[in-house]
Amino acid sequence: MIKLISVVLFVITGFACFSQTTYIHCGKLINGITPDPLLEMTIVTEGDKIINISKGYTAVPTGSKLIDLKNRTVMPGLIDAHVHISGETSRNRYTEDFVLNPEDFAFRAVGYAERTLFARFTTVRDLGGTTTLALRNAINSGYIKGPRIIAAGKSIATTGGHADPTNGMNREFMNDPEAKDGVINGADEAVKAVRQRYKEGSDVIKITATGGVLSNAKDGAGAHFSEAEINAVVAYYPPVVTIKALETGPRIQATFAKAFKAGVKIAFGTDAGVFMHGKNFREFEYMTEAGMPPMIAIQSATVAGADLLGMSDKIGSIEKGKLADIIAVDGDPIKDIKVMKEVRFVMKEGIVYKQ
Repeated sequence: MIKLISVVLFVITGFACFSQTTYIHCGKLINGITPDPLLEMTIVTEGDKIINISKGYTAVPTGSKLIDLKNRTVMPGLIDAHVHISGETSRNRYTEDFVLNPEDFAFRAVGYAERTLFARFTTVRDLGGTTTLALRNAINSGYIKGPRIIAAGKSIATTGGHADPTNGMNREFMNDPEAKDGVINGADEAVKAVRQRYKEGSDVIKITATGGVLSNAKDGAGAHFSEAEINAVVAYYPPVVTIKALETGPRIQATFAKAFKAGVKIAFGTDAGVFMHGKNFREFEYMTEAGMPPMIAIQSATVAGADLLGMSDKIGSIEKGKLADIIAVDGDPIKDIKVMKEVRFVMKEGIVYKQ
């Protein structure tokens, strides 16, 4: 009987906390939809949802909570559509697989996840990682803090391709990875690899259809990294990688500018993990330097990202009925995109993680 009463009390207490109504007074509001920021707005959240948005600073009823962001710019939680949250680049990257266990990578990833959330990215799409599926589940269960993760699990490659985990190893370690390892040759093995990812719980499938800059293999055609990212990692990588990085890096901003001017729809994606997690905001600076207006850059990490992930009904904009993923920064990012660096407030699904 005592155990039963304890469980009931826990459920009731949790429900009461979860259902609290919160009023957020916003000095400026970038809702992800309108072309210009809205001034002096109020967002009302209840539980994990936005239940109302109104003009002016609405009076807060007794029993409700007030969050005063009148001196800040408020916007939807950001979306990074390309990260690798299981790891982070270092001079030891190519030897760590031989000395660390999956548990070691998992514990590191906990810190990367929290750092990413505190950098105001409330949703990420992880495109290849050894511990990401378990990390996603732990975040969803409330065990650890982190962004909402859309996870690909192991990337799929051909033998010797970008995501072949044995590239650059000697014969003893190289062996012959199979479909279960994400390495395929032929249609039948491709089907098996996809079904294995489904079995493991992947949300999306990633295939490395071309070579990659940071794989320890010769062909790097079609790889896209910013020059700053390349500079952060190139010093400790094998010569074959350095050559590709130096060749590809300088082309990226120019290629991005051409794509934007041609009308290509762009969603924000940084490849975080090949540089330090939590520095994702620097992509906004690179995008605007290449000619993208600040508002469009912000929308690439909000409504465009949500559209790419097929989650426009839940995230990407501040609208009634959507999840309460809300962030705030000092200053006006439309006038100075660099203020995106200074995060002051992070709410994910109605829970405040930074204020």
